[in-house]
Amino acid sequence: LGTNLQFYICQNVDGVCIMTELNSLRLPISLDELPQLVPYFDRLYNIVETIYNNCYSKDNMLTTTDTDGNNGTLEPKILKAITEKTVDRMRYNCFYHPYH
Repeated sequence: LGTNLQFYICQNVDGVCIMTELNSLRLPISLDELPQLVPYFDRLYNIVETIYNNCYSKDNMLTTTDTDGNNGTLEPKILKAITEKTVDRMRYNCFYHPYH
């Protein structure tokens, strides 16, 4: 965990998912650094506006909804299988050195 916060947006362009970084901010560590967040308010507003215009505006809703019902996301059972904590101990680990 760190103090940098990065905002991304993903868009489906001709079947290719394109991820674009919108902005990057540094969060304050203590209350003394909290006033340093004030100059970022315009950047935060731009981030929220961009996400709203590309994801939630009524003009864009028709282009983001697939008509055939296939939105390109994985089924929940496949996501669960991918995200479960499993270890393959038979696979070669190039970072493991037993003599540390």
